Amino acid sequence: DLPMQKALLKGEQPSPVNPPSGCTFHPRCPYADNDRCKSEVPEFREVSNGHFVSCHYAEKLSLKGALEHQTTVDLRGVENNQQIDDMRKRRNKIVTNQKKH
Repeated sequence: DLPMQKALLKGEQPSPVNPPSGCTFHPRCPYADNDRCKSEVPEFREVSNGHFVSCHYAEKLSLKGALEHQTTVDLRGVENNQQIDDMRKRRNKIVTNQKKH
């Protein structure tokens, strides 16, 4: 197995009580633009076999670091599908709360 390195984002972590509008990573993401990322929540989607993202520009970026040596993991098992469903539910709850504010 290849060692994974944590991606260190600059800036302060957003408040879970009052998250930023749009993509929750836009205040600290070096790839964020000032319009779309601030206003639109990116869709959680599969971009390759077992690789899920929530980024407007995932297909356009050439990311380095941990993704440089990407390996695929089959997430089609029942347990993993439940985890993905749980992640989607949590994300939808955040999106709903953002729209209320």
